[in-house]
Amino acid sequence: MARIQVGREEGFTVIELVWSSAIMLIVVMGVYSVLTFAAQSTQASTIRVTALNLANQRLEQTRNLAYDNVGVTYSNGTQGNPGGTIPTPEVVDTRFTVTTAVTWARDPDTNRALYKNVHVTVAWTEGRGGHVDVSTSVFGKSNLVNAGDLSIVVRDRDTNEVVPGAQVTVRPQSGADRVVTTGADGEAFYGYLPSGTYSVTIAKDDYIFDSAVLGSVSVQSDLLTSVVAYAQHPSTVNVHVNDGASTALVNAQVRLTSTSGAVLTQYTDGAGVATFANLLVDNYQIVATYTGRTTASGIVNVAVGGQTYDATLSLSPRVGLTVRVIDGSDAVVQGATVNVRGPSPSTSNISGSPQNTASNGEISFGVLADGTYTLTATKSGMTDATPLQVAYDGSSTTVPVLVLGLSQYGTLEIHIFKHNGNPVTQPTWVTVWNSSGYNASFKSSSSTPDVIIVTSLSPGEYSVKPSNGGGIRTVNVQAGQTSIVNVNLPWPW
Repeated sequence: MARIQVGREEGFTVIELVWSSAIMLIVVMGVYSVLTFAAQSTQASTIRVTALNLANQRLEQTRNLAYDNVGVTYSNGTQGNPGGTIPTPEVVDTRFTVTTAVTWARDPDTNRALYKNVHVTVAWTEGRGGHVDVSTSVFGKSNLVNAGDLSIVVRDRDTNEVVPGAQVTVRPQSGADRVVTTGADGEAFYGYLPSGTYSVTIAKDDYIFDSAVLGSVSVQSDLLTSVVAYAQHPSTVNVHVNDGASTALVNAQVRLTSTSGAVLTQYTDGAGVATFANLLVDNYQIVATYTGRTTASGIVNVAVGGQTYDATLSLSPRVGLTVRVIDGSDAVVQGATVNVRGPSPSTSNISGSPQNTASNGEISFGVLADGTYTLTATKSGMTDATPLQVAYDGSSTTVPVLVLGLSQYGTLEIHIFKHNGNPVTQPTWVTVWNSSGYNASFKSSSSTPDVIIVTSLSPGEYSVKPSNGGGIRTVNVQAGQTSIVNVNLPWPW
């Protein structure tokens, strides 16, 4: 009997399927990568070609402008001199950013402007991103007449290093401002600037500039004007004000004055401190005032930029003005009339003036306003004191002294008697004269009929005689003294 043999069917194992799939995947991924790279390369090439075309178009656009219209424009968009007419940066087709920078090419020997260099950058972020750069030079002749160049270099005052990125503005007497940002060399350059006078201002973060020093510059035709401007880090001055002891004074007024005459005013805070910020290097005068207290002043030397300086001013209670009057022998003078006028330039008497000195030779006028006052003193029978000027600030306890001199005149006291030696009881006339031409008659009063007092007589010998007769008497009158003479009436008086 025949046997029928059934054979076993052959096939792929699981491992064989896995390996074959892996190999197929590798092959496919390699082909895909090649295709993707080819596509990306084609895209990148297309983008780059488009960017180059845009850059060349911008160069061509620049070449087609009149020479004076090829404005200087920096890559950060800051307009130079003259201002750029081509917008930059500019976004094209939402994909490309076109930046155009136009700078001056300068003579290496004279630093004068020669021609203009144009540099165009086109950047993109699509794909892997990238950029292209193209440059050219533009030559021509400016139509501007009477023009010169201006170079402004900005340096740090303390280190003398150049300061890049400072915005320099020159302003003509008429027309638009010209703005240039300093480069890596700290220079802002203006080529073919019309001759004339320009005001200059500079701005830079964390720096301040002395406008008084910058002031204005004069640009002359066919010349290069060079200026160095010094940038300073701002300083701060804190002025501490107290009451003369240890208590801070709140809301005291503090004035700070620079050597140029500029004045800043601040008021002390709750801690008694007035703060002045953004200060240049300089010597500053500080003055503090407070109602009812003295005025105090001082000097703060801001020697280095970027520092904080502290100063203290003390304001003690104000004292009044007291005046003492003495004579030439240093003896106090009671009853002298004292006038106080001022403060300068006023010539009027202060309130309460004039007043007479007390037994100690003094008179007080209380608290006055700060200023310079003129003091005078007089007293009958004494030479007037020389006027005295006093600078008063309410702080001094020193008493100003006025000196009255002894009188330059003398006094004559005439006693009148009857022929029998008794004093007269009725008013009587007496004549007084001297060899220098003095001649005067005096009548005694009903209250004191027997005495006549004649003042303000120049020193010398005088003759005295009753007007109705009687003997003549002579007497010597001395300065600052009283001379007494007796006269008798004739009989029957």
